[in-house]
This record gives sequence, C-alpha cells and structure tokens, in this order.
Amino acid sequence: MVFCLECVLLEDEPLLNAAEHGDEQCSPFNFFMAIPAAHRLKNPRILSVVLQKGKSLRCPFFAIRFLPSLSGIPQATVVVSKKTEKTAVGRNILKRRCREAFFRVLKNTPLLHPSVAVIFPFESTKDVPFELLEEKMDEILRKISA
Repeated sequence: MVFCLECVLLEDEPLLNAAEHGDEQCSPFNFFMAIPAAHRLKNPRILSVVLQKGKSLRCPFFAIRFLPSLSGIPQATVVVSKKTEKTAVGRNILKRRCREAFFRVLKNTPLLHPSVAVIFPFESTKDVPFELLEEKMDEILRKISA
C-alpha cells in the first residue's frame, strides 16, 4: 500500500491509499518517499569531507553543511542524532519531513547550484507546519546557490 506523503505530513487522514486518493492537489510526487537516487548523498568519504570542511547555514528548524558538488547535481542526506530525538520513530519522521521538503524544492527549482549538503533537523522541525519548513528549505538552498 502506498500512502500520500503530503497527507501524512499534514496529518489529514494519514492512512489514505494512493489508489483511492481522489484529491486533485496531490500529484504523483506526493507518493514518493525518498530523494531520487541521483540526488542522494551515499558515499561515506564525501560525507566526512562535507562534515569536516563544509560551510554551514542555519535556520530555526535545521542546519545545513555544504560544499560545491563535482558531480554537477545537488545531493543531500539527512542526519538526526539521538540527542535531537530519542526514539527511532521520531528520528525517522524528522528525516522524512526534511527529505520531502528538499525534494519539493529541488522539483520546483531545478536550476539550483550543484552542491553536496548534509541536513541536520532540530527538535522544533516536527512541530512546524510543513509549508513553513518547505519555505525555509527553499530559502536556505537559494542562499547556497547564490
């Protein structure tokens, strides 16, 4: 069964099946649970270099460490420590919300400067409305691109 991520994130009847979902505002992208493979930061060496030498930007909901990308496409990963959220369920919710915000910004602004980013959500990320989180993600990624 596939769930509409927007409905889960906005807590509007979170257990709607994608096939039964009749809401016109939900696009096929809302049924996507991860950053596309080309935009995922998976290499541990690159991750450690970004963490050691990357520049940092903050907003009230998350911090981002980033470096210019050599691959020519923006890549990101989300890291949530146990200090931020004690339970695995809570950490996964934070990761999903940040990944989805990153993906939507990426989808809406395809000409972002290629960079490698590590996103560190704060505890306040789970309580903020998703639209505000997406707006802040867009703002930070535009600063990186500038």
